[in-house]
Amino acid sequence: MRNRKLYASLLLLVLLLASTPRIRAADDPDRDAFERGGQAYARGHYRLAIQEYRQSLATFGHRYAEAQYIIGVCYYELGKTKEAVAWYQAAIKVRDGRYPAALFALGVALEDLGSLEEAKAAFKGAIDTSRGRHTGALFRFGLALHRERDYDAAMHHYRRALANENGPFPACHNNLGVILAIDGRVSEAEREFTIALNQSKGRFEDARLNLELCKFLTVSKSRTYLAKLRTSGGAVESQGQ
Repeated sequence: MRNRKLYASLLLLVLLLASTPRIRAADDPDRDAFERGGQAYARGHYRLAIQEYRQSLATFGHRYAEAQYIIGVCYYELGKTKEAVAWYQAAIKVRDGRYPAALFALGVALEDLGSLEEAKAAFKGAIDTSRGRHTGALFRFGLALHRERDYDAAMHHYRRALANENGPFPACHNNLGVILAIDGRVSEAEREFTIALNQSKGRFEDARLNLELCKFLTVSKSRTYLAKLRTSGGAVESQGQ
């Protein structure tokens, strides 16, 4: 399944990059081409955006890697994930591996392709090169650890993601709640599920189900209910980058 809602903050960032007004300067010949590409992207004309960026790619100078990254996002939107991966990797190479946004996007695309270990490495790269500030990468890396049942490390990354995030992050609260429930800290888990449900305005079914399961855990003390807890892969995601 494609990470559509997970990608929302990434795409918003692309729109901001492409549409931010800039003062024309003699050493900035890429301005018009960049704006045309950004306008095409904003209208959902991804093929046209790719064409605009590719035709003028050599003129972008210091924005060369940024243009490659946005081309990758356009290919991803067109469902051409392998092509997206290639463009993300090219952008990352231009910046000597220090491109958190492209590393995060690469991780998402690799997950779609089923390359989970490579995706995990890309998310780790986004965390390291952002000095631990990339919220989405912290969440996705935590989720990878969660799936490997490395619960302590996963909890650590979920908490770091929440500490970085200024807005609602129901998926992260939900997954943190799942680990707390597994650890027997049911009352703390209930609090996290409640936060997730409130932040989603009652629409997060995973959190609703998990909150109900906590009631059975409290009464029966049976660990059979733990297997029914639902971890979120990002369907209800952070509002920021």
